[in-house]
Amino acid sequence: MDLGCGTGELSVYLAELVGPEGKVIAVDPDKGRIQLARQSHSGIKNLSFEEGSAANFPGIGSKSYDIIFCNLVLHWISDKEQVFKSMFDSLKVGGRIAIQYGDDPPPFLFKAFKELSPPENAERIFQMFQYEWKAKNDQSCSLAGFEIVSSYETLGGQFVFENTEELLKWLWSTTLGVFDPSLVTKERLQRYLASYTNEDGKTACLDLRGVRRIYYLPTAGYQKAKKRPPFLYK
Repeated sequence: MDLGCGTGELSVYLAELVGPEGKVIAVDPDKGRIQLARQSHSGIKNLSFEEGSAANFPGIGSKSYDIIFCNLVLHWISDKEQVFKSMFDSLKVGGRIAIQYGDDPPPFLFKAFKELSPPENAERIFQMFQYEWKAKNDQSCSLAGFEIVSSYETLGGQFVFENTEELLKWLWSTTLGVFDPSLVTKERLQRYLASYTNEDGKTACLDLRGVRRIYYLPTAGYQKAKKRPPFLYK
C-alpha cells in the first residue's frame, strides 16, 4: 500500500517494483487527487487508487499487506501513535513499513508562508503541520510493535525553483490549496525575494536545497528484513 499517494507518481514506481505478480493499493484522502491519479494511470493493471486516510484505509487491521509505504505524510497527522498501530495491525507477520517524513520545517517554507500570506491565512497554514521529533516518532513506532531495523536522517530535499511562479504553485499544491497565490501582493513578494538575490540585485534561482528527511525500515512480527527495498535509495 502507498499511504498518502497524492496523484500517484510514486505509486506507479512501486507497481513497477512489485511486478505483474504483485499489486499496489494507493490511498489518499483527497478525492480530486484520487480522480486525477485514476485518470492518469488507468492503464497500469496492478495498481488501484482508493479514497482513504491514515485512520481509515482499505484493509485496515486486516494483516494482509506485505509493505506499507508512506512518503511525506506523517508530518500532517497529529495522532502518530494511532497511525503506527493501524499500520502494524494491517501487515502480515514479517511485513514492513517504509516512511519518509519531515521532523522540522525547512526555514524557507515557514518564511514563505509568513511573508507571502496575510496573517490569518498564514496561521491557518501553520496549524496544518504536525511535526514531531524523530526520537518521539521512533518511540511511537516501537510502542506499536515494530522492531526498527533502520531509522536515520539525511539532507535530501531538492527544492530548486526556476522562478517565483513555480515556487507559488508548489506552495499552493503542498498545502492542498490553503496557500492562496492570489493573496500574495507585490510588496510581500518583493520583501520575500530580497533574501534570494545576487550581488547585482537581480533575482537568482531559488535554490532551497538542504532539507532533512527521515527514513524508516521497520519490520512487523518476529521476522527481520534481510535487505532494504531499492526505492529507499538513489
